[in-house]
Amino acid sequence: LLNWATETTKSYDTWFFRFLLALNPLVGFFVVLAIVLHWIPPVYFLFFLMLPLGILGPKLGELGRIHERLTKKNNLLNKYARLFRMVENEKFTSDLNQETRDIIVEKDAEAGKEIEHLSAIAAAFDYRLNILMGILLNVFLLWDILQTIRLERWKAKNQQHIHQWFNALSTFDELSSFAGFAFGNTESTYPTIISGDFKVEGNN
Repeated sequence: LLNWATETTKSYDTWFFRFLLALNPLVGFFVVLAIVLHWIPPVYFLFFLMLPLGILGPKLGELGRIHERLTKKNNLLNKYARLFRMVENEKFTSDLNQETRDIIVEKDAEAGKEIEHLSAIAAAFDYRLNILMGILLNVFLLWDILQTIRLERWKAKNQQHIHQWFNALSTFDELSSFAGFAFGNTESTYPTIISGDFKVEGNN
């Protein structure tokens, strides 16, 4: 996930593809409507198919590789989102815990919300795994391109935050491990770390 977030790939979020995303469903809707109302013969649907096939055909390999990076990851992403939400909803008294929580809860990008959004995009992209659903969605909505653009926008918004989020989450994991050890080993002795000159003291 972290490697994917820092990758640079060809952008589909351009005016050309956005125009096609608007044009293709409109053309498809009117062609189907005209056929149903017997305004045009059904053979015209084959002419319509040339539009999405012409758009997606040369891009299928590249779109497939983009999908492979996140396929079937929505459940894992949801688990991470729940962990982030647990931290976000907790009120800490420790300065270290609060500072670490503040990394996850930012004004412009809350980790839990954004990871949930990424999970939803990954789940939507996985619709292409159902052959019938994938064909219908791509024929009428150019689904693969739509989800790729959504991923690009998510990455552009959160690319600078995602490493910090997961580093903060790993910090909480470390602190939880120490807390669990301390709870189960109440007789253990722990050092007190101070700033300044090197100093070691011990008591029997």
